Amino acid sequence: MLLGAYKLLGQAALPFLRIALARRARSGRDDANRIQERFGRSSTPRPQGPLIWFHAADYHKVRSLIPLVRLVSSHGVRCLITTPSRSALKTAEAQAPDTTIVQYAPFDVGRCVERFLDTWKPDISITSGSEIWPITVAACKKRNISQLIVSGSLSEKSSSFWGRWAKLSRGIFENLDRVMAQTGDDADKFRKLGCPSVVVTGDLRIDMPVPPPKENDGFADFRKRCQDRPLWVAAYCCVDEIAVIAAAQRRLQETMKTSLCLLIPQRPYKSEKLRTLLQEEGLNTGIQSQGDTLIESMNVFVLDEVETSLHAFALADTAFIGQSLNGKGGSSPVDAVMQQCALVSGQDVFRQPDLYSHLYSASAAHFVSAA
Repeated sequence: MLLGAYKLLGQAALPFLRIALARRARSGRDDANRIQERFGRSSTPRPQGPLIWFHAADYHKVRSLIPLVRLVSSHGVRCLITTPSRSALKTAEAQAPDTTIVQYAPFDVGRCVERFLDTWKPDISITSGSEIWPITVAACKKRNISQLIVSGSLSEKSSSFWGRWAKLSRGIFENLDRVMAQTGDDADKFRKLGCPSVVVTGDLRIDMPVPPPKENDGFADFRKRCQDRPLWVAAYCCVDEIAVIAAAQRRLQETMKTSLCLLIPQRPYKSEKLRTLLQEEGLNTGIQSQGDTLIESMNVFVLDEVETSLHAFALADTAFIGQSLNGKGGSSPVDAVMQQCALVSGQDVFRQPDLYSHLYSASAAHFVSAA
């Protein structure tokens, strides 16, 4: 009954989804010429032979799947990567093997999912993280498409949500053929929700090497301009955290006048909005994607090109991890940890409580409530 209601709501929402996507495309947040992919349509033909479908929600999860995609591709098996995120799609297109097909993920609506599966006919579906879409899971099960979750994780909030709808969730999670969970706690949550086969394998991102900067991406010149300046990174931050970041930067400037904040936005398309807010706080701000050159008078520099923003952590000793002061559960600290940055975050870290707890116990992280 609940799944039926969900299906009806999805069908009813389709006209509104089209309007929303058109608006996002006009604002530059989506690709106008690829909107139809969200509805399961594609102008790219399916290749002959087996096809493995990889799905990830964001840039970080797509990047963690790339080594696995390369391994599968090296055996002559074609791969399809889908994501709802524009930045993640660009990352997949840049880093995946040339034989990989990259598409926007279809909405979890009956006609969109069926159209997508009719086109691509994947043999296996591999999803990174916690993206569980009821209609997609049911449609894959009906077509006997094996479904795997890698780097599987469930926050307390997600686990509680699914737990409240036990009958619905069991009918969904029991259709997952294999879940490879990040931690034992994650594994227990998946089992309680009905997953028949769960093992603990860890987080793919921790096992993944950081790719070196490309020679032509301007990072070497940027790194040279950063020399001799006290640096810190504010990573994956949202608009509603800017006031705290600005206050922290101003306090640093009281004792270290040349200090510089490297800001990695959670949503790169909001870079101009972030600059406006920072300059209202009295901080001279540059933006990478606008072609700005880092100069001595700048207090903040926004690194909003995902291919180079990752390397900001290598330049700094300390990183603040965003979405941790606004009740959103905290962004992942893995990128900073892998490059040996000391961490500072707010206390809202319910997305990855085990990881933050280990870091805190090892004195590698410090929780704050304000600047």
